[in-house]
Amino acid sequence: MRVEAEQPRSGGLRHTSTAYLTMVALDEDGRPAQVPPLLVDTPDERRREREAQTRRRNRLAEREELVRGREGDAP
Repeated sequence: MRVEAEQPRSGGLRHTSTAYLTMVALDEDGRPAQVPPLLVDTPDERRREREAQTRRRNRLAEREELVRGREGDAP
């Protein structure tokens, strides 16, 4: 998601922030469900998919590091 601010008088736009959203498909019981893989056709889509997978790996590695850190803090 890209967020922009607009100058009311000039109409000029300024990029303010970018966010990456994660959506999860749920089954009838409200649990995560498998979905078909994303089809990427263009070079831009392939680049975005690679970047998304890199962000995912980094996020999961950071989560694992935080969990290990909490386990080390326990008495």
